[in-house]
Amino acid sequence: MPEGNFMFIHLKDKTKIRRKKRWSQVMYLYYLLGYRLHMEKEYMQKKDNNVDIDDLFKMKAENTFILALDGDVDFTHGAVRILIDRMKKDKTVGAACGRIHSIGNGPIVWYQKFEYAIAHWLQKATEHVLGCVLCSPGCFSLFRGSALMDDNVMGKYVQVPTNATEVLMYDLGEDRWLCTLLFQQRKRWGPTTLANIMALLQNLEKVVKENPNISWLYIIYLGEHVNGRKIR
Repeated sequence: MPEGNFMFIHLKDKTKIRRKKRWSQVMYLYYLLGYRLHMEKEYMQKKDNNVDIDDLFKMKAENTFILALDGDVDFTHGAVRILIDRMKKDKTVGAACGRIHSIGNGPIVWYQKFEYAIAHWLQKATEHVLGCVLCSPGCFSLFRGSALMDDNVMGKYVQVPTNATEVLMYDLGEDRWLCTLLFQQRKRWGPTTLANIMALLQNLEKVVKENPNISWLYIIYLGEHVNGRKIR
């Protein structure tokens, strides 16, 4: 490909990898971060024994980014550059999302435009100002490799659900679940939103203590968000 880039196509064997999108994500995350990145570490060790390999590997992981997209999303390189610049300004940022909007005409598209406007212009903007965006949606988001490689993130992201609440959190809203892990981190998303917010509120003291961007004002906002959903 141009500029020396490579394209890899992964074919999922359902007899070896569990069904559903989350397990497809687990497959390629372990390939990119657990295999290819560690191959580069081994290469660095063989190339030069006089350098601190751990520091080099840490820097490499911090500057490795994974772009998550939906198949029908159209974007420009400038949009990706904005996300990368945001991540480079603060190494504690584990994920950043771009604004998306529907294109086309008709009642369904009008509704989607309204829905995305509420989510991105109001809800996510409020979350960003008060503390931290609750969910970087899988349709257009950038994730930092070192954040995903944390044992408390991938170690929990591969858990198999054992009850209805965990099915909602793990398999019906996998992008929100991943973001919940990162800073611990439409109607279809309603139940998963509540499930993940409740998981945060149940550990609020730990969340506030370990995350400087999560304030008590932000926790109050989450509580009001839950109450608003219950009232509706």
